[in-house]
Amino acid sequence: FLVKLPLGGMTSPGDASLNVVHRSLPGKRVLVIDSDEKNLALLQDVVRHLGHQVEGVYSPQELLERIVRESYDLLIIRIDLPGIDGPALYRRVHLIRPELAQHAIFIADDMLSDEHSRFLEQLSCPLLRKPFSIADIEATMRRALQT
Repeated sequence: FLVKLPLGGMTSPGDASLNVVHRSLPGKRVLVIDSDEKNLALLQDVVRHLGHQVEGVYSPQELLERIVRESYDLLIIRIDLPGIDGPALYRRVHLIRPELAQHAIFIADDMLSDEHSRFLEQLSCPLLRKPFSIADIEATMRRALQT
């Protein structure tokens, strides 16, 4: 997917919405998991650009270890992780930190399996489908943090 970040200051009216996040959701701690190095780096850059502290992990085991040791406000989880998929990882997060599981966002490609679709419908978890924009990430983060 492609996300464009401004090099200088905010210049277009559409970019003004980014300033809202800085004021309305300042300093949230976000943990992102994606098995793809480029996708993970890009998501971290975007979340950091939106004014949050962000950490990224590649493996579900690392995510589980981090949530035991540290406190986070929001998780961003790729739904189709190798080894353990997003729903299975979510269930494990829910057992360890149920309050954090309430603030999870899932990321998926265009197509979702029937199993993943049913899972997301049952939980009413926010979903970002690729490709998505910075504004999509901002709105989805706000929605996930309000639950």
